[in-house]
This record gives sequence, structure tokens and C-alpha cells, in this order.
Amino acid sequence: LGIPAEPLFRSASTSEKTEINCGSGTASYDNATSTLTLNNAVISNSYEYKPYNEAMIYSGKDLNIALNGTNTLSSANAAADGIVSAPGKNIRVNGIGNQLIENANYGFYIGSNEMAGGSLTIQLANVKVINPTADGIWVNKDLTVTGGSIIVDTSNSSSNGIVSNSDGIINLMGSILDIKSVKNAIRFVNGDASTKKLKIVYSDVTLTSAEEYGIYFEPNSTNSPSGTIDFSSKYLDITSKKGATNLNKENINVNEEFSYTSGTS
Repeated sequence: LGIPAEPLFRSASTSEKTEINCGSGTASYDNATSTLTLNNAVISNSYEYKPYNEAMIYSGKDLNIALNGTNTLSSANAAADGIVSAPGKNIRVNGIGNQLIENANYGFYIGSNEMAGGSLTIQLANVKVINPTADGIWVNKDLTVTGGSIIVDTSNSSSNGIVSNSDGIINLMGSILDIKSVKNAIRFVNGDASTKKLKIVYSDVTLTSAEEYGIYFEPNSTNSPSGTIDFSSKYLDITSKKGATNLNKENINVNEEFSYTSGTS
């Protein structure tokens, strides 16, 4: 992690298992399974993975992050991203643990618009992104959350909560999502109506946007918002200046048990 753990950032590490120095707690990387295990780890060092871009955790290949206890990534000057993957590579965060990313540039930056792919999966884990300079979570493709929770607070910066960049699907299953943002709480860009989707299944979702939408879909070439929202949940709370969503109602599918609370939307 950061400069002391340079082998972590190489896609072909010569070490099968690497112990990583942390400010406190422990971290180890198993090259055979591409798994980074964090045990109450506190990390503030960053790694320059390309000119003018730094990350506290960066992987050049698909990476599993196993969480134990409470782990913290904290950037000293808000210049470094929290967790980053190379173009086309995916990150999976799992375990009955917590991950706090605070004062970073991007909290997560998964993949790149230079290459297809780049998805983030969170399973059982609790993830919190607080006070980033840029978007809280940026994924080039999909975000899947199963049985865990995500809390994102970008209210101190003019940025979005979560961004899906390219033909992406955000899929929440039995999870908790709580976003506070200045711009859009959730933003979908690029792609067309057949691919961009927000799917919420038995999850509690609270979205707050001070200036934009709760859920925003970038318009297509005909200047019409394109995408789909599927709700199979009982609770959604959206408070936003411009509206709950800019999506046309015929593209929103809601189950009968759904209850909706709207602030200014």
C-alpha cells in the first residue's frame, strides 16, 4: 500500500505473499489469489501509478480486498485517490469488516474510459467515503452491493456521490445506501437505454442532493434521458433540488409494496 508495498501495484509480483507496513494494524497481499487482507489497517501513504495520479491502494489486475475490523485510508492532502484499479480491471471488497476512506480525491476510481470493463463489487462489507474532493465512487462499468452498506458524503465538495460511466448497472441487493452530495447523488453517463440501469432489491436507499438530482441519467443523442430504474424494495427517500430523477416515468418500474418519501423532489 503506497510506496512501502510496491509489489502490490505490479500485476506480476514475484512474491507469493507480501506483508505490508501500515501506520497501525496489518495488511498482507497474497499474489496467488490476488487478495489483499486488511486487519484494522490505517494507511495514508500513496503510490504514483501514473504521472500526477496517486492512490493509497492501486492494482494493475483484478483484486480482492478482504476486510477484518475497521480499516482507514486517509489522504494527508486530498491529492491521492483511495482505491484504484487499472483500465479494465475489477475490485471486489468483502468480509464482515469496515472500510473508511476519508479526505481523498476520488474514494474509489475503478477502471477507465480508455478500456471496457472496470467494476466494483461490495459483499457484506461496510464502506464509507467521507469528504472526497472528487466523486465518492467512480466506476467505469458496474457497481454491485450485496448484503453490505455504502455511505458517501461529498457535501463539502461540488461532486457526485456515485458515477457509473459506461453502459453501467448499479445493483443493490439486501443493502443500505446513504448518499449526501452537492451534485447528483447517483449519476449515469454514456451508454443507451438498454444498458444503463439502477436496480434496487430489498434495500434501504437514502439520497440527498443539494443542487442536482437524486438519480440522474445523461441524455442520449435525442436529448432524452436513457436508462431504467427497477425498484423491488419498501423504502426510498430522496431529497433533491431539481427532482428525484430526470428519467421518464415509463422507464421506472416499481413494485406494489414500495413507499416513497420525497423532500423537494
